Amino acid sequence: MEIELLVRPKSILMSLLTARGWSQEITFATNNKQRKQDNRDALRAAIAQALTTQGLRTGVRVEEYKNWTVTDEPSLDEVPGFWRIELVSRAMTTAENWQREVADIFEAMYKYCDITLTKGCSMHVHVSPSLVATNQTMYTMDDVRKVLKAVAYFDDPMTRMMPADRKANEWAKSNIHSDTTPSNVKQTYLKVRQNTWKPLFRIYDNIKNKHHLLLEFSKDKFLSWNFRHLVDECGTIEFRRPPGVRTAAAANHWVSFTLGFASEALRVDWRSVEDTTGYPSVENLATFVKSGIVRLEQTSRDAILDALLVEDISPSTVYSAAELEIIKRKKAEKAKAPSPFAEKANSRPNTPASRTSSPGAQSTSSRGKK
Repeated sequence: MEIELLVRPKSILMSLLTARGWSQEITFATNNKQRKQDNRDALRAAIAQALTTQGLRTGVRVEEYKNWTVTDEPSLDEVPGFWRIELVSRAMTTAENWQREVADIFEAMYKYCDITLTKGCSMHVHVSPSLVATNQTMYTMDDVRKVLKAVAYFDDPMTRMMPADRKANEWAKSNIHSDTTPSNVKQTYLKVRQNTWKPLFRIYDNIKNKHHLLLEFSKDKFLSWNFRHLVDECGTIEFRRPPGVRTAAAANHWVSFTLGFASEALRVDWRSVEDTTGYPSVENLATFVKSGIVRLEQTSRDAILDALLVEDISPSTVYSAAELEIIKRKKAEKAKAPSPFAEKANSRPNTPASRTSSPGAQSTSSRGKK
């Protein structure tokens, strides 16, 4: 998982910060970019050391795939007194007590820092197939087609379930309504009531391979469901839609949501759906996710927050022209960099990136906006 936060160090962290060159004279208003970056680096190193002393192995390099990582997230906008960081989890399986580990991370973070969120913060969750149950470590094309159908089928209720700033977020656009979505997909989706789901599902059935998928259907990573890691060693599908989280309960909810969605998407025989003509409701999506969760190990259950499985009726956040221009620039910079969790997973020697014992949580959660 990847979790983006803005943090303000507490006095308990000051000795570690000072030892690493932290300067309290450097503030949000400081013009010297290098000195500000030095402070960010000192803060990340101090937090990593502090978390490690709490029994949570943490570093500052994403190549340390067995550890959590405190990395930088340049696309986050800082506010006075708070500094940007991104927490990147180690790869975890659905058979592990990952919920407790996430709770321990947040407990330790609040011990050493105050936490706030801005509109830019979000959370990302990476998932890949089972290792224990099927000895399968990468998605097959049949798996991918099933997930694509689930993503398309639940596109509308997924949007309606999200808070205002994630409904039409530029960093996690709808896989159906993005400006990079093929026009035939958009048009076929809009004609489901007349023509059933079958024509749209046939488009996905005709995807030849994962490279074809990326060339035609997932041209960039800034989508609700990012499939671009399928062709590298990481091998995950990344859910980028969740909002920023400031508690372990919220983080665990979105991990569980992603796991349940992926689990049920792989179970369903989508031929039973293709002749229907209706669009599903938010309630249908909630039931779908819960059905997938009950198929997971006990350690991956009981995290769903029912209060978040309902429609959020707040209107979608509207971006100004100036904000869109800034986001466009940040996207261009971000597109050059790999996902922190994917980079972590790819660093593992001779192993695919994600490991779970059900359709599981590689990076149990990831918070960020990208």
